[in-house]
Amino acid sequence: MREKIGEKPSFYDSTLCTQPPERKPTERCFRLRISAQAITLPAMKKLLLTLCSLALLAGCKGSDSAFTGMHTVLIKTSLGDITVDIDADAAPKTAENFLTHVQDGYYNELTFHRVIPDFMIQGGDPLGNGTGGESIWGGSFEDEINAKSYNLHKQLLRDMTDENLPAELAKMTVKEYYEKEGYQYDNSLKSLPMERGAIAMANAGPNTNGSQFFIIQRGEGTPWLEGKHTVFGKVTAGMDVVDAIAAVERNAGDQPLEPVTYTMQFVQ
Repeated sequence: MREKIGEKPSFYDSTLCTQPPERKPTERCFRLRISAQAITLPAMKKLLLTLCSLALLAGCKGSDSAFTGMHTVLIKTSLGDITVDIDADAAPKTAENFLTHVQDGYYNELTFHRVIPDFMIQGGDPLGNGTGGESIWGGSFEDEINAKSYNLHKQLLRDMTDENLPAELAKMTVKEYYEKEGYQYDNSLKSLPMERGAIAMANAGPNTNGSQFFIIQRGEGTPWLEGKHTVFGKVTAGMDVVDAIAAVERNAGDQPLEPVTYTMQFVQ
């Protein structure tokens, strides 16, 4: 499935949302149970072994990330260098996925396959067309977002748009609506703002993170995407390069006519 950021034709449509230039800055696009009878010790051991085997088959590494604190990655593009600081405390699993991919060389010689001026640049797909990539565990993994960091639990849908909403939606908070759409939130996290220079995971809906990411280039950030994408770091140097990449000539699918390639280097 193609991973596209911000595409949605309607406030409460079920497809992914778009980022039209005319959208107002404040407007968002919305849209083992165990038997009660006693379990013998051998049975318990067998159950635990089965669960452990399933976890290994699923590629689970446990809840503890291999990374904590801040880490720096240098993205060496064909148009210049971009330095990003990755916050492993804000999004532990996301940071582990990204940094491990960097260390393994997964991102080397890839391209920014989708660029939109006054919005973002997107990369991380080994196929180069928005349909590829996977996590270090294989397949996809869950979002790491705290809706309260964006006050989504206080904002009402009806205040976010001029559209006439059905009564059921009009009384919902943004958080409640997103949860209805399948998003899940973690109050133990402190999500980073979706501001200019932020680096976040691209996805195809709730809990579909793989390897693709995007860097926000828009000066005012992308508030309509809050609660829908995991932010895990920020550009600390090279925003002029991000601007240059966003401005290259592109085709109707927002793919650069001249490929913008990059490699990544784990600094610390």
